[in-house]
Amino acid sequence: MSEREFKATFYLDLEEIAKVTGYLSRLRADMRFRYEDEGGNDVKVLGTGRVVGAKIGLTIDVKVTPSERGTLINWSAEADLGIIQRVLGEDTTRKVAKRQIELLTARLREALNTGIN
Repeated sequence: MSEREFKATFYLDLEEIAKVTGYLSRLRADMRFRYEDEGGNDVKVLGTGRVVGAKIGLTIDVKVTPSERGTLINWSAEADLGIIQRVLGEDTTRKVAKRQIELLTARLREALNTGIN
C-alpha cells in the first residue's frame, strides 16, 4: 500500500433503520481508499470495497478554503452500492447514508474542536 492509500472498515447497523434480522442487521464494509491531489486546495478520495460479497464504490471530493472564522470544508460524495441498494431499497439506503453522514460529521467536528494529533 502506498502513502496515498489507506484501508477502512465500516459497520452499518441496520437493525433500527430497516426491518432486517440475522446477518443483515449489521453489515461490515471493508474498503481500500486512495487519495489524489487535485491541485491547490482540492483532494479526491476514491474507495472500493465489498459488503456481504457485493462490490461498492465511494468517491469523496473535498475543497478546503480559508474563511473569516477559520477554514471552510466543502465536500461531496458519490456512492455506488450496486446490488446492496437494490436489496435494501432506495428509502432504507438513504436513511443509512444519512445516519452515517451524521456520525462522520460529528466525529470530524469533535476532532477539529479538540485538535487533531
